[in-house]
Amino acid sequence: MVHIMNEWNENEQKFPKPGPVAAIVVMLLELGISFYVLSAAQYYLGMWGMVITELAFVVISLGAAWVVGLNIKEMLPFKRIRVNEFFGTIVIWAGALLLVLIVNLIFFYFFPEGLEVNVNINAFINSWPVIPALFVVAVMPAVCEEMLHRGFIQRCFMKKIKSKMLICIIMGLLFGLFHMDFYRFIGTAILGGILSYILITTDNFFYNMLFHFVNNFFSQMLSIIAGNMTDTIDTAEALTRDTIPFALASYLIIGCVTPFLLLGGSMLLKGLKRIKAEGTVKLVVSVIIAGAVTAVMFVAGVIMFVSLEINAPA
Repeated sequence: MVHIMNEWNENEQKFPKPGPVAAIVVMLLELGISFYVLSAAQYYLGMWGMVITELAFVVISLGAAWVVGLNIKEMLPFKRIRVNEFFGTIVIWAGALLLVLIVNLIFFYFFPEGLEVNVNINAFINSWPVIPALFVVAVMPAVCEEMLHRGFIQRCFMKKIKSKMLICIIMGLLFGLFHMDFYRFIGTAILGGILSYILITTDNFFYNMLFHFVNNFFSQMLSIIAGNMTDTIDTAEALTRDTIPFALASYLIIGCVTPFLLLGGSMLLKGLKRIKAEGTVKLVVSVIIAGAVTAVMFVAGVIMFVSLEINAPA
């Protein structure tokens, strides 16, 4: 090993360093492996293929960290759990959930075939008993996917990019691309951006795992309770034609609180000291913007709902 290191020094070469280039290279590597290898594992092995996929993300992230010399403690920072940050994560997740539901409904209205994909995904997961399936769908991604994305990739971007907003946008887009699902791209991109914001704000990897786990667990449990896991494609198509506009109107009305959930969650994550440091003006402007968006969503939902009721066949 010493001989090898001396040769590197003599040739004035350097090992790759953590940074955007390393992040992009690893992201491309992960996409290539997922497309050509891991997708085949899922196709032939079913849920066992999902297990292999999630473990592969751990291997990729740890291997990449070793290659570029990224400290594991820096990549996966764990700190004392604070009450305000814990509940801030839950509140911001609730806002994210409503936002993604609304965005997905709008998207499915124009691309109703996306509901068929959701049905197929649920059927795939349902091939295993509920408890083991929930472990693979909720627990493993909360650890393995976060280790790769918020752990290695985001940490590499944070080495060079100082703009928090830019990092959240980049990580959101990469997280949407990572799922390789056209119909869920926007929704997963939103979640990816929010997850990145949580890590930037708290610098505590625990909250990323908490958010990811709660989101996947809730979504899967909701599918089980609603009976979506046994829906047929024909049912999905009927649901698209008949109920998406009404569902969207309802969610716009119910989800009008989304801006305040996101703002409230963000404030809890920051804590009182940071909120005071940012100043009253920023807080007032944020509340005004949240209020305006809330009003627009509520009015739009009411108008849409009334219009649908008026034009509904007798």
